[in-house]
Amino acid sequence: MLSRVRSFLTTEAASRLYKTMILSVFDYCDVTWHNSGKGNSDILESLQRRACRIVCRDTVCGELSSDLLLQRLGWELLHVRREKHVLKLVQKCINGNVPEYFKNYFTKRHMNVHDHLTRYRSLLYQERIKLEHTKLAFFYKGTTIFNRDCSS
Repeated sequence: MLSRVRSFLTTEAASRLYKTMILSVFDYCDVTWHNSGKGNSDILESLQRRACRIVCRDTVCGELSSDLLLQRLGWELLHVRREKHVLKLVQKCINGNVPEYFKNYFTKRHMNVHDHLTRYRSLLYQERIKLEHTKLAFFYKGTTIFNRDCSS
């Protein structure tokens, strides 16, 4: 569909069409299926790269790599977008801007250990989990992503 419409659109208009119609599908519930596996993530990334090539088909961008095209269009990689969405939801959970059942998902590290202000006081407490399947849950992955983002 996008390739037929592309002959009538400028690169900017095609990019807007992608962002409004296709990217919204990629973003739908992405926080819940963020950990569905590298294979699924790679498939979505390849679809985004294909859309990038379609959007830039009639311009001089045709010879560039997909990474450069994504950069030129200002599109983020989908796994980066998903991690940003996870961080936003974790932040909402910490601030209490979520329904009741989400409010107790995350706690600050220093609240469970002691009252001293340490350099890791902004990190979240992560429970020790043995089951690999449980490590894919939102509360565990959200804590991992949040702590990695805060410590860097």
